[in-house]
Formats: sequence, structure tokens, C-alpha cells
Amino acid sequence: MSAQASIEKIGLLMSNFQEVFENRPGMLGSPIEVYSMFFYIDRVTFIVQHGREMDPLSESWLIFMNEKGYTKGANDLVRRKLEQMGSDFSYLQAVRAEYTSWLKAKFPPSKSQDSSSK
Repeated sequence: MSAQASIEKIGLLMSNFQEVFENRPGMLGSPIEVYSMFFYIDRVTFIVQHGREMDPLSESWLIFMNEKGYTKGANDLVRRKLEQMGSDFSYLQAVRAEYTSWLKAKFPPSKSQDSSSK
């Protein structure tokens, strides 16, 4: 398998993870378990989508959490809420949707992408 084919396969796996998270999240474990995976899932997804490592000081889940007030020092408000919610993924899905929007805002479409989509 070529390097490009490997990257495409990894991209498909990351897309599949996202689809399962959105539609059948219980297949991935508990919300707390999935929450703990995002650190690595995001890094791999970012490499596939952008061809470089994620900047941990401006693009990461942890920075998002801090900027949006979901963490206050060592106090992780998302984790605390997930512990209270049990197996309900709705809160985690909402926070992840917010992160996705936040991250996309950092990468506005380039002119070449705009013209190629017409």
C-alpha cells in the first residue's frame, strides 16, 4: 500500500469514527471513555486533513476547552458533567460540535477551494 493510500485509509477510519460518534456513540464505549480519546483522534484527523501536526497552542481540543471556559485550572467541567450524565452522549456531542465549528473558523476556505467547487 502506498503512503497516499495509507493516508486515505486512515482518513476513512477517522470519518467512520466521527459518523459512529454522531449516530451510534454507544458503540465507542462510555462518554467518559470517548472524551479521553479525543486528544489522539484529533491529532490524527488533523494530520490527514491538513498535512501537518496540530498546533497544540492554538488548534487543540485542550485550548478550545480553556478558551470556552470548559476548564478552569484543573477543574474539567465537561468531565464532571459527563460523570453526572452516565451513558447519555448528547452533551459531549454538543461540545464536540462546538469544537468543530471553532476549529473550522480557524481554516476559512481558500480561493482555490472556492473556485474548484463551482
